[in-house]
Amino acid sequence: MSSTDQPQTDLIRRHLEYLRFYPNSVEAHYNLGLAYLQNNQMEEALAEFQKSLQLRPTMVEALINMGGIYFRQGNLDQCIEANQKALEISPHSFQALCNLAFSFLQKGMWEQAIVYARAALEINPESALVHHHLAIALHKLQRNQEAMDHLQRAEELGFKPDPQVRESIERGLSL
Repeated sequence: MSSTDQPQTDLIRRHLEYLRFYPNSVEAHYNLGLAYLQNNQMEEALAEFQKSLQLRPTMVEALINMGGIYFRQGNLDQCIEANQKALEISPHSFQALCNLAFSFLQKGMWEQAIVYARAALEINPESALVHHHLAIALHKLQRNQEAMDHLQRAEELGFKPDPQVRESIERGLSL
């Protein structure tokens, strides 16, 4: 579906107008991508993020947003590729590390999920969501005590896990 098939917000119209005068503005393409993303126009958002990357290949934010769109679309391999490119540019990108941890978790690639979750926690040890994702990956590898430690830390930080996750880890501890 093209941008002409969807209603345009005032924000989208303003960015399109700006681009008429400044077609090579990296920020305008990126911001238009964000506006499309906010309006749930994924293909248009992807196209604008790609244009911003053509103009500035080191734009980490565009890669991370592209990865997020790919994730929503179920294209986990493309999500991983976009976030790995972001890490090549910015090795300490918390968001890229989190996205990779969650993508590998979704793919059932537990060891990789653990590597990226641990790296994300080195940057932000207070991320409840990352502790939760790490707990799940550890549990899948039957490292249940470590999983419980991270699940408890996630809860301390305000995360409310599914009770079945807790029960499953507890069962693993009692084996």
